[in-house]
Amino acid sequence: MPKGCKLGEALGYGLNHWDGLVRFLDDGRIEIDSNTVERSIRPLVLTRKNALFAGHDLGAEAGR
Repeated sequence: MPKGCKLGEALGYGLNHWDGLVRFLDDGRIEIDSNTVERSIRPLVLTRKNALFAGHDLGAEAGR
């Protein structure tokens, strides 16, 4: 296959994530994506990030 071929890239991606795919197929409890986890931690990350721009050291400390 020529370098940079879309099919080759797709096959390479699949091979790089093979272990996760097999785990997902073997265990029906595993979600196909991580959106649930990302939504649950978003408020924590945003609070920490916003505290960096609070303009005061105590604002950053409060975010911990």
